[in-house]
Amino acid sequence: SAMAPDMTADKGLQTVTYALYAWNGSLSKSGVVREAYDLNIPVMVVPGKAGEGSLFSLDADNVVIEGVKPAEDGSPDVIVRLYESKRSATRCQLATTLPVKAATQANLVEEETGQLDLAAGKITLEFRPFEIKTVRLHL
Repeated sequence: SAMAPDMTADKGLQTVTYALYAWNGSLSKSGVVREAYDLNIPVMVVPGKAGEGSLFSLDADNVVIEGVKPAEDGSPDVIVRLYESKRSATRCQLATTLPVKAATQANLVEEETGQLDLAAGKITLEFRPFEIKTVRLHL
């Protein structure tokens, strides 16, 4: 609401971007999530040396890597947050080129909740529709 809880919220000039994306078929077969990311999170260019390849890859286009960051506890662990985007139960593999020694599932505050199988830099994950997962990579 424009009046509660802050009487001054959203007053003044607003800049809004709209986009239409049409597809034929179900959401699970559409490219709508990718198109939304392309619109809302444009490519950012920063100075530096170009790297070879990618640190992470997924074999399911409906699972999105939403964030990669250092663990909050100061350890050398890396936190990867992912979610299923198309209302589909999905089994996929998260592959990484990082030197991972072990992988665990964690909750949103990065506490470990279970072991994950790691083989040749690949971690198998199972998602329920729209599920969010946090993976802790032990380097």
